[in-house]
Amino acid sequence: MIHPDVIGCDIAKAHLDFFDSGLERHFRIDNTPAAISAWLDGLDGRGVHIVFEATGRYDRQLRIALETRELPYSRVNPARARDFAKAIGLLAKTDAIDARLLARMGQSLPLSTQAPLFPRQSCPRPRLCQGDRPSCQDGCDRCTSACPDGSKPATLNSGA
Repeated sequence: MIHPDVIGCDIAKAHLDFFDSGLERHFRIDNTPAAISAWLDGLDGRGVHIVFEATGRYDRQLRIALETRELPYSRVNPARARDFAKAIGLLAKTDAIDARLLARMGQSLPLSTQAPLFPRQSCPRPRLCQGDRPSCQDGCDRCTSACPDGSKPATLNSGA
């Protein structure tokens, strides 16, 4: 499916660069749970699709936030994104250009949408098990506090 209102995101350890194709603007936020949550609060009801490169641990906070809110996203192979850039003649490489490129890629190609790996949880204090599995803090009666693999949950902002 080709997505008309796409937000491209270039991910770095300390920050996230976005290009919002619907608003035609670039902006940067910190790569922290609080900054990501505040940004996502502003997207309520817009129906956007977020596209970013798979960056291992640096995209983890964004993926968790998107999955928690059940927002659609595509996590693309960086080599595929680079091939797309070459195909459209875009050779320059900066964070802002990469964010715009990823938005354009999402508008131009039928990227698969990542289905949330875990159903939405109603726990107000989500935690993570090893392997990015959401769980809840001990004492929460709305979902399980035990990790399926027996690992101990860690808080979202601990960098687990």
